Amino acid sequence: MKGKTKTTRSATTVNKAPPKPKKTYTTAGGAQQYVRGNTSGERRDNVFKAKKAALDKPGFDSALHNSLSAAGSANEARNIRSIVGPQKAKTNSTVRMYDRMEREDMARAKAARKKP
Repeated sequence: MKGKTKTTRSATTVNKAPPKPKKTYTTAGGAQQYVRGNTSGERRDNVFKAKKAALDKPGFDSALHNSLSAAGSANEARNIRSIVGPQKAKTNSTVRMYDRMEREDMARAKAARKKP
């Protein structure tokens, strides 16, 4: 088939997370969070996988676990903000709860890193 051109299309994996973060944003606790995953469900799954890996390591790293918990809380607050909108998010009790949980987890992680 001399005259035919080959298409350069390749197979793609459904719900494949991007190799590099597409966005960053600052969370309520002041941390810069990298967004990995195409949907909020994928981002949540990525955080849970990382938390499980931190728990499974020998010599449990509580600072890492608390940091990942803070990332999960920040992601949940971000998801709810996108649902209710920026104006209502300022007074939404669920968003405030996740923001508070994020700040508390960040403080615990910082305290765990300072321990000798």
